[in-house]
Amino acid sequence: MEHVSVNVALEVVNGAVLVVLAALAICLMAYIRMLAVMLKLTLREFFFDPPLGVRLARPMLTLKAGAVLSLGMAWGWRAFGGGQFMPAWMMTCLLAGIAILVVGALWLIRVLTCMRFGEWPWLTNIGATGLLIASSFAGHHLAGR
Repeated sequence: MEHVSVNVALEVVNGAVLVVLAALAICLMAYIRMLAVMLKLTLREFFFDPPLGVRLARPMLTLKAGAVLSLGMAWGWRAFGGGQFMPAWMMTCLLAGIAILVVGALWLIRVLTCMRFGEWPWLTNIGATGLLIASSFAGHHLAGR
């Protein structure tokens, strides 16, 4: 059996997950549209007082959109750049995708926990994420990397 390089394996995994998440994002868009039409939601209801299905689907769609953008950039970099130097525009898109994914995940945590636990679960998660980012940067800076 031939040895498969790590770049090839990661390219295949990124591509497969990208396809599945893109399909899920399309399904979520169709679901949101179907609910909005079926329930005859006004713009005010859709944005400010949506039914539970829409409240859950919107942050999930945001999360998936960020994942598709970041995974798409990672897959493109591995597939067409051989995993070497990543151009600035790709890095910008990848980081934007990650930021969108994080916003969607925090939004989903808020939707899922707010009625029972209030605002603290998602706000605590913001703090924990910020602490991880700050300590990672500090660790790299202290290590001279």
